Amino acid sequence: MIKTPDSLTIARVPKKRNLSGSRENYLEAAAFVARTMADANRLRILLCVHAGKKSVSGIVEELNLSQPLVSHHLRELRRALLVRMERRGPFVYYERGRQPHSGDLDGVERPGHRPAGRQNQLLMGDELHLGTTAGFRGFLWLKTAVALAGVVLATFLVGSWAFRGPGVTWQPYSDQLLAQAKAAHKPVILDFSATWCTPCRKLEEITFHHPDVVKLAEQEFVMLKVDLTQGGDPVHLRLLREYQIKGVPTLIFLDGEGKEWRNLCVVDYLPPEQLLLRLKALKYK
Repeated sequence: MIKTPDSLTIARVPKKRNLSGSRENYLEAAAFVARTMADANRLRILLCVHAGKKSVSGIVEELNLSQPLVSHHLRELRRALLVRMERRGPFVYYERGRQPHSGDLDGVERPGHRPAGRQNQLLMGDELHLGTTAGFRGFLWLKTAVALAGVVLATFLVGSWAFRGPGVTWQPYSDQLLAQAKAAHKPVILDFSATWCTPCRKLEEITFHHPDVVKLAEQEFVMLKVDLTQGGDPVHLRLLREYQIKGVPTLIFLDGEGKEWRNLCVVDYLPPEQLLLRLKALKYK
């Protein structure tokens, strides 16, 4: 981001200066942000980095996209101030963009309209200085652009949730529920997971929202979740030892007699089609 020299921050705008051109430029900036958001993969990347900092390789692995494609989208999102980059030695991490302030006016780079020449040329080349009426209005238009991006992202989130439908209904693990399932001769799926686990979220959002998985799970299985997000629960610690859990996610399959089928165990993300094969193998054993 090009910094405006301190000596220019006190520059005054002539009282009768026409700011309509500046307003149009900031409207163009808002449109540029909207166009940047008009790509499903970029929205996925924004969701990916929303929870915390991610490396390019982490985004590639989580979203199953190619590295060049992810790098391209990150460049475009950075230009629109929607993500920011942080270097840690040889490593680079990305996170969601911070809330804009008036010093960010020169940050948005539209194609063909990069700030160039004198350093006091901000956003679209106008000589707008911090602390002036024009700078303040520019800040408001930038806020509008970011708000528009938020609306687009929220629409995507709501649409995705509505489109994918309901997921598997989980019950928090208890010895009583496990005993009831055994008495009813119903097979059980134990899901050892945590909210900070990326493959766990992927498993929940994709596999356990697949309609065929949901239907079979609701009809034939008792679905119990062991949430290890916090840790320290004595019951959970006992289960970790009993089932020899080494990490999350881990899915344990118990038949109607309460016997564990170790050959069906899942220790990473698994696509819906492959999980269905395991569920049917346990059901029709």
